[in-house]
Amino acid sequence: MHELLQADFLTITVPFIPHLPAREQDIVQVVMQAFVEDWPFSRDFKQVEQFVFQAGFQLQLYQRLRPTPLTTVLDTFWRMRAQVEPTGWWQQPWLNLNAGQDWQIIGRMAEPNRLISTASTAKPRLLAYYPAVSGTLNLQARVQASGCKQWQLDLIIWQPAFFATRQSLPLQAALQQDWSVQFELPDSAMLVLALLPAAEQPAAGSCHLDLSAVRVTTH
Repeated sequence: MHELLQADFLTITVPFIPHLPAREQDIVQVVMQAFVEDWPFSRDFKQVEQFVFQAGFQLQLYQRLRPTPLTTVLDTFWRMRAQVEPTGWWQQPWLNLNAGQDWQIIGRMAEPNRLISTASTAKPRLLAYYPAVSGTLNLQARVQASGCKQWQLDLIIWQPAFFATRQSLPLQAALQQDWSVQFELPDSAMLVLALLPAAEQPAAGSCHLDLSAVRVTTH
């Protein structure tokens, strides 16, 4: 996902041409679907070239027009999640939606319990909880923050017909506290943690956030 958000150019073939084992092709194919089916994500690009081959397929080249906004990032991941079966590293419940090491996920593969992020620029740091959640959600964590004046930690619930930030925790230059939230979710909702600037220009320096003893339960 983060590779898509960072890409300045994308190429797709129409119709889709498989060239890897079926399971590995799922993500490649869903990118093609995003453009053919006109997902909101595809509108952040423009087609700049098209090659038509005698074999009956087209190779299309797209160039990015603008950064993908937060709501479109969540919409795209929600759609991909519905079509791509998690395997390998994707079997862990938390997935970094940014490039690089914006979030470190520490602990056992199936139950990581420590999430760390360091932010020095104003871009949102997004961490999605991959399993679909519904019913009553409980999230607990021990929050430690340093250098985080004018930053906040948001708990976002996403579904195409339902978008709300249900909980926002203002961070401080130094903070250490237990954080616990509980609320009712719509069916097949997606849970996202977002480290966001609380002001247009956050304070200079780096915000370091460490969430330990992280536990997510639903019933």
